[in-house]
Amino acid sequence: MTKTQAQPKKERKPKKPNLGNKAYKFRLYPTHKQSGKLEWILRRCKELYNAALEERREAYRLNGVSVSYQMQADQLPAIKHLREEYQDIHSQVQQDVLKRLDKAMQAFFRRVMNGEKPGYPRFKSGDRYDSFSYPQSGYEIINKRLHLSKIGHIKIKLHREIKGTIKTCTIKREGEQWYAVVRRFGACFDCSRGAEGRGSLKIFRLPT
Repeated sequence: MTKTQAQPKKERKPKKPNLGNKAYKFRLYPTHKQSGKLEWILRRCKELYNAALEERREAYRLNGVSVSYQMQADQLPAIKHLREEYQDIHSQVQQDVLKRLDKAMQAFFRRVMNGEKPGYPRFKSGDRYDSFSYPQSGYEIINKRLHLSKIGHIKIKLHREIKGTIKTCTIKREGEQWYAVVRRFGACFDCSRGAEGRGSLKIFRLPT
């Protein structure tokens, strides 16, 4: 090929809009009372996570029984009956705590199967449990306020437009500041969600 002969340029196809999963992070400005409630929920979630981890560990150590997510989720109504303060936390927030633990356990067993360093899940201290999530419902953005079930309306700085359907809302503590991390999917904006999820029966032990 001579220098004067040039390859025809390939026509670039326009990029399709990204309609997949995407996270948006917004600063929250809770009141002093709301900050106290957020901290309180974090402590209860940490307590639930550690109690569920202990049940899994002891059930296997003493009886060789593997406890599943569903077995623990079925105990949540009984826990709320015995520990009434858990009635002040949205049911799906509690379910998400157990799902986090279940994911950690699945990752542990996967590493064991692959011959990697297992790293059994650890109990969480106060500074290592810094977020909780509403995976499907219990949150709504109304007039620059984020409404969270069982908490109320919190001022939120919406520095950009949210495009797509909101799938999850995670409340995260970073130092002394609070943030909402929302994940969206699809092309229409609707962050309104409906009623709570439900569980069934049996019980693992929480500290009194």
